Amino acid sequence: MLDLGCDDGMNAIFFARHGYEGHGVDSHSETIKRARAFASKTGVSESTHFRVGDVFNLPYPERFFDVVIDFGCFHHIHKTKWNEYLQSILRVMKPDAFLMLTVYNSRDKHVPNRTRQYVTHQGHYDYFFSKKEIKEIFENDFDIISLIEENLVTPTGLKHSFYHVYMRRKAPREEF
Repeated sequence: MLDLGCDDGMNAIFFARHGYEGHGVDSHSETIKRARAFASKTGVSESTHFRVGDVFNLPYPERFFDVVIDFGCFHHIHKTKWNEYLQSILRVMKPDAFLMLTVYNSRDKHVPNRTRQYVTHQGHYDYFFSKKEIKEIFENDFDIISLIEENLVTPTGLKHSFYHVYMRRKAPREEF
């Protein structure tokens, strides 16, 4: 399995503890160091693999992964790069692989007084999706198995609203 924007490696480590080879990619070398240390502490160093990489040019062979997890990467990608992101993950996914995606939804309130579907704040870009957009973006390449909304309040009082989307890749279309 592959965890995009893996941070401390929690998802790859979870999967490694349950029999998978867990891979994680992140653009920050310090994050990768933390993920490796966490994997070592939890005893799964042999079945986890972390590397610095770019989600638009994933450093893996074609059709390599059964599962790809994106827990908070896609909502930081500018709309103009969504197709590039999709092509990159589709390249490394097996034909019937699963994609587990978590993104901010349009009801998220962690940016006060937001008036658009996107904002740039604290040095990064956030996009807030509607269900319709999620379906439009992914329906050509994936069967959406479930799309669940989660609302929570952080200990600091920020109000978040997410969509958790579980999808299965459709068989790639034949090229003529």
